[in-house]
Amino acid sequence: MNTTLSGKWLERLSSLDHALQPIARFASGEAYGFEALLRGWDRAGFADIASVFDLAFEEKVLYALDLALRRKAFAKFRAAAPAAAKLFYNVDNRLLEMPDYATGNTLAIARETGLSPSRIVIELSELHEPAERTGFDRVVDSYRRQGFRIALDDFGSGYAGLKFLHRAEPDIVKIDRYFVASCGEDPRKAAFLEKIASMAHLMGISVVAEGIETEREFQTCAEAGCDFAQGFFVARPTLEAAGIRGNYASPAMARGAASPERRAPGQAGVVGGDRLSETEEVEVGVALPEVLARFRKDPGISLLPVVDGNGEVVGVYRERDFREYVYSPYGIAILEHLAADSGGQALLFKAPVAPIGADLARVVELYGASPDSGGVVMTEAGRYAGIHRAED
Repeated sequence: MNTTLSGKWLERLSSLDHALQPIARFASGEAYGFEALLRGWDRAGFADIASVFDLAFEEKVLYALDLALRRKAFAKFRAAAPAAAKLFYNVDNRLLEMPDYATGNTLAIARETGLSPSRIVIELSELHEPAERTGFDRVVDSYRRQGFRIALDDFGSGYAGLKFLHRAEPDIVKIDRYFVASCGEDPRKAAFLEKIASMAHLMGISVVAEGIETEREFQTCAEAGCDFAQGFFVARPTLEAAGIRGNYASPAMARGAASPERRAPGQAGVVGGDRLSETEEVEVGVALPEVLARFRKDPGISLLPVVDGNGEVVGVYRERDFREYVYSPYGIAILEHLAADSGGQALLFKAPVAPIGADLARVVELYGASPDSGGVVMTEAGRYAGIHRAED
């Protein structure tokens, strides 16, 4: 790692720190993750956060500064956060244009600070749309192959939202505060939230509602089908480790989470665990020849769910995508080559995802919009629970 800071920037760096703000599950209040938010920029002589990165970009030290800040954020998170929580870390797309940019440094810092890549979510924003020449798509693919998760921040705030969504293929979408603010009193915003959540779940993407400040906003976002809540209503950012908790449930959150999407399994019109195919999952990174052997062993399996170390759904393997390799004399060798070239992501399909207790009509709608998926993956408390198969 040969990117370094010197002089004035080292002095500024000493004033910079990160506050951690929780991102909680709507249904339970469990801390899914924490976003690292830059603090101390005023002590470092800046008018706002944007000014820090704008000056670093102008002076061509943006990447070196970002690596130093990553090390600070990763170490603080590792020491303070619950073991299963994820760190959401914002990345300025302009760092790809820095002359000293290189891949692999984030993984090195994660290992240095004792964090698994699956616990780190790289947040990308539309604020500075990446130029084609920077190799943005290759960089995102590199993060994914190394095991990091990808989030699209401030979704809906820019003009290229759907284009950026398509390019980044994120695991998580964070809906911009503009659409959350007063959504309980604005039917159009509520409708937008529901459509974005439905589209995201169709693509196997989880949804964070950002900037929730009131119980009414919390309830509306829950009813829209958002998965996670972030904002002052849940908790304010904190610089102190003592302020970090594993659960942020409160009576107000419990009232707000009592939405149609969170009705008890077994009620009429909702999907319960008794209607699921409990196909045993595999962990991300499993050798593709092993997946092929699994399909051969059990011809009744058409979908094989893939999860990370925390049991969260990463995608599925579809039996039909492996058929051509069954009859090829070089099938196993080709699969091994694909796996090595993609970091274990080859042939991974993003199936629709919905929680147990979701409205049956919505699950049917998800499948109807993506019949090639072969079914809908169901989760409980954010973790894999089973598959609602197409034939059901």
